[in-house]
Amino acid sequence: MNGAQRVAVAYSRLYELLRALFLHGLTPDLLPQVTTIAELRAALPPHYAADEAAAAYQTTFGFNVFPYQSIFLDPAVLLGGAESAAIRQFYAAAGYAPDLSMGEPDHIGHELGLLAHLCGAEADALEDGQPRAAEEARTLQQRFLDENLLWWLPCFAAALQRQPDPFYAALADVTLALVTAHRAALPAAAARAVPRLPTCSQPLDDPETGLREIAGFLATPVCSGIYLSRDDIAALARAASLPRGFGDRRLLLTNLLRAAAEFTSLPAVVTGLREMVGAFEVAYTRYGAGGAPCAAVAAAWLDRVAACAALLDRLATAADAM
Repeated sequence: MNGAQRVAVAYSRLYELLRALFLHGLTPDLLPQVTTIAELRAALPPHYAADEAAAAYQTTFGFNVFPYQSIFLDPAVLLGGAESAAIRQFYAAAGYAPDLSMGEPDHIGHELGLLAHLCGAEADALEDGQPRAAEEARTLQQRFLDENLLWWLPCFAAALQRQPDPFYAALADVTLALVTAHRAALPAAAARAVPRLPTCSQPLDDPETGLREIAGFLATPVCSGIYLSRDDIAALARAASLPRGFGDRRLLLTNLLRAAAEFTSLPAVVTGLREMVGAFEVAYTRYGAGGAPCAAVAAAWLDRVAACAALLDRLATAADAM
């Protein structure tokens, strides 16, 4: 096995492990593999319990950070829409057929599974002495990263890093580091980022805008540049001594902003939101240090958080005037 083949095999195995962790959580059969990665081993609980691990997985991905490209790149934040359809077509072209009973095609686990599949195909081609097939596999890896995963992974990872469970924060770090290193290892000549973030208008530019529209903007990652989980919204409510309410993230945030306006607590909520914007700004700046094309992706997300900060400044000014 030559050096290039060993590297492809290593990438394939790592992606396969990450695929399984994102799709199934920290299960007993995955635990031995997890302990071989220092960053993940350090984040394990002192005493592993399968039921507690399952509960942590459900809390993280079932209620707080939804692991789908559609959530992070679709302005409608709609599962099963255009983003999912495009990913499904890419899989078909790459000869990859994931088990979609585990979620929509654009689930992070399936996307990492595609990379495991393509790196494995590259290794097989190298073993068989087929350099052209190996190059085709690398081209598909590059295209998928540049057109899809590189664009939403930084926001998704930053959201996971804010979750209380240290294991999934560490998993986000490991995934981001692996994907960034993988992309850097692919040919630099084709290192370009296909623009993927749509145009989003500032809601306060419309005189008819209300708190519901502002909440919708803030709860749409591709527009605001941040991801507000249920726990984030609950923390904002607690800090301002306000009720959190019920419903999806957008409704929760709408109700919170309305309650804050009613009880003159809007400045406190805006301050909490500005702190979150700052955390995502730091994450994107770090991501941009990975070089091309990560730098271009990071710059696009930094523009979004700058626009979000400007909106919050205007909201704070309006609250002071009230």
